[in-house]
Amino acid sequence: MRGLVGLCVLFLGGACSAADPAGSAGGRTSNRPGPVGAAGGAAAGNGANTEPSGFGNPTMGSAMQPPPPAGSMACSEGFCGPTGADADCGSFIVNTDVEMTVTPGNLLVIFDQSASMTEPWPATGTTKLEAAQRALSTALMPLKDLLTVGAIFLPTTACVPGRPGLPGGSVAPITGQGQIPFMPGPQFLTAWDMHWTTMPPGLAIGTPLQEAFIRADEALTSATLTGATIVVAFTDGAPNCFSENGGGGLGIGPGIGGLPGQPMSEVEVERAGQWLAMKEIKTYVVGLPGAQGVQVLNDIAVSGGTMSYIVPENTMDLEAKLRSAVEETVKRGLDSCRITLDPAPGAPEKLHLVVFEATDPATGLEVDRKLSDDAGWTLSADATTVELTGRLCEDALAGRFEKVTFEYGCVDRPPLPPPPPVL
Repeated sequence: MRGLVGLCVLFLGGACSAADPAGSAGGRTSNRPGPVGAAGGAAAGNGANTEPSGFGNPTMGSAMQPPPPAGSMACSEGFCGPTGADADCGSFIVNTDVEMTVTPGNLLVIFDQSASMTEPWPATGTTKLEAAQRALSTALMPLKDLLTVGAIFLPTTACVPGRPGLPGGSVAPITGQGQIPFMPGPQFLTAWDMHWTTMPPGLAIGTPLQEAFIRADEALTSATLTGATIVVAFTDGAPNCFSENGGGGLGIGPGIGGLPGQPMSEVEVERAGQWLAMKEIKTYVVGLPGAQGVQVLNDIAVSGGTMSYIVPENTMDLEAKLRSAVEETVKRGLDSCRITLDPAPGAPEKLHLVVFEATDPATGLEVDRKLSDDAGWTLSADATTVELTGRLCEDALAGRFEKVTFEYGCVDRPPLPPPPPVL
C-alpha cells in the first residue's frame, strides 16, 4: 500500500490529501503545471510543414511531499484522486501524438505607381506611394518565411494616347522588366526595396488598372502555387488609361473589350469574380487618398469576396489591415482529428480537453465532451484515442486553436463556449 501511495504523490505533486496542512490552510490548491502544446513555426518555401506538438512525458506537479495518511485517497492506474472533503488535487498534461501543420500562403500585389501616387498623404509627412510601400513591407515581415509573393506594377510604360508602348498595352507581364515574379518572401522583400531605387523616372503616367488585372490573371494561371492565395491591389483613384483597340493582344474576349480608345467594361471586376469562383482567391483593394467614393474599386472588392474596398484612415491603419489580409493566407491547424493518448488514462472520467484559441493563446479553455449537438469529442473504449467531432474538428483543422492539450486530474478552467447554431 505504501508503494501505491508513493505513485500517487509522484503524479500529483503531493497535493491530494485532505490531511495535508498546506491544503487545509490555504483552501484548495493546485499544483497543475502550465500547458505544453503545439505551436506553429516558420517554414521556408511553399508547402505543408509539420511540427511536433511539444508534448513530452507527463508533466509533474510540485516537489514530492511526505505520503499522506493511508486511506486518505483512492488510486487507479496512472492517476490518483483524493477522497478528502476539500477535494484538493493537482493535474498533469498527457502525452499525445498531436501535431500542428503550417501551410504557407501566396500573395500577388497589384501596385499603382502612377505619378499621382507621389502626392502627399495629408497629415502623415509622407507620400501615398512611400506609405503604401512601407506598410506592405511591415505587414509581410513577420510572415516572410511562410509566403510566396509576386508584384505587378502599373504602368511599366507610359500610358499616353498615340504613344507606342508594350505590345497590347502599358503593363508588362509578371516576368517582364520592372515586375517581380513569384518568389519566397525574403527574396521578394529585397526585390521590393530594390524596385523603388531602380524604377526609371517618367514612365509612371496613367492608371491602366484593367491591363494590370489581365496581367495578374496570366500570372496566376501560369504559376504553380500551393496553399491559399490572395490578391491585394493598391491605387489612389479610378482607372484613367485604357489600351487601344480594346486591349490589343491581352486576350480580352468578345463582349469584354471596348471600341478603339474606349474603356473596357470593368475587366478587373470580372477577373476578381473569376478568381474567387474558380480558384478561391480573394481580392482586396486598398484605396489610398484620392480613391474615396470610386465605385469601380468597391465593385472589384465585392466581386473578389472582400465586401468593400479598404480606405485606411492613416498609415498605421493601413499596416494593420494589410497584416490581417496577409495572415489569412498562412493556414495552421491540427493534422488530424484523431489523437492518440500515451499512456492511456486509467480513470477516463478524469481526462479533460483544453484548447488555446489563436486569438487568445494565453488562456486555456476546457471543452465539454458534448459541446453542442454538432460538436464535441469522444474517447475510445480502451481510452487510447480521442476523436474530435463535428464543428470542433473543423475548427481544429482550420487553425482556430493555437494549442490542443489533454489535462489529467483536477482541472479548473473556463469553458469553451459552444458554437453558434447553424441557421
